[in-house]
Amino acid sequence: MKMHNCIRAFLLLVTAWLLSGCGDQKAAFEMMLPKDEVEIAQQVLTEARAGNAAAIKSRMDPEFVGPSFDADMAHMLALFPPGEPLSIKPVGMFTNAVNGSVTTYNLTFEHRYPDSWLLGSVQLRKKEDETRLIGIRVQLAPKSIEEQSRFTLEGKSAVHWTVLVLAVLIPLFVVVTLVQCRRTPIARRKWLWMLLILLSVTQFAFDWSTGVYRFQPVYVGLLGMGVLKSGPYANWVFTLAFPLGAVIFWLRRPTLLRKAREADASSAQPTAPTAPTTPVENSAAP
Repeated sequence: MKMHNCIRAFLLLVTAWLLSGCGDQKAAFEMMLPKDEVEIAQQVLTEARAGNAAAIKSRMDPEFVGPSFDADMAHMLALFPPGEPLSIKPVGMFTNAVNGSVTTYNLTFEHRYPDSWLLGSVQLRKKEDETRLIGIRVQLAPKSIEEQSRFTLEGKSAVHWTVLVLAVLIPLFVVVTLVQCRRTPIARRKWLWMLLILLSVTQFAFDWSTGVYRFQPVYVGLLGMGVLKSGPYANWVFTLAFPLGAVIFWLRRPTLLRKAREADASSAQPTAPTAPTTPVENSAAP
């Protein structure tokens, strides 16, 4: 009963943490945005909403203007709903610096319309203090990206529930094993066993919003579980790993207990008393 209550309390704590707000993350994300590049990206998207393909083409680096550029751009600009959006906000940022001289930026903005949502991504490249447009991408969305990335249990599949249960049970199993190791009489180097118990191998990463997963066979981590949200508008990603160290401990525990009992029995066995020796008198011959 006590273990059942511990599991229930741990599950409630994890769920409450996942459902907590991300205000601090949003503030940190906005502070990290490169202001100059954000301004350029907003200008590009303004021209896109106005259907000004010529202005966008003039901003493009010639290296990225192909034969089908005009047709592709016309198709992309047609995705914008008529009228001005109700709101526009940055929801994604990725930067990559190469040799300190060339930096690429991928900035994504969410457009909210009365009946729809739209994501506009602008790719910029800064080289020798000159920033040029190298790409633009427009995508309609069924709902806001914040709602898409929100942690929720509604409508989730059996795979989602399995991942969530394992995300609770694996670290709980490791913690219980650590406590049991602490109580187990181990002759030498108990601290090495406790370190081994913390180790987990291989990794299964699961995107909570999309259900996409990946498996990483070569991986070593701690506690066997992790939860990652790389930004305020990013999806929750659960990572699970096999608690190899804890499993090895339970397999070896009977041997450890037997060796401890043998050591105790050996130290408790009384030694046989030794008979006192009588001194031998040497008599001299008359």
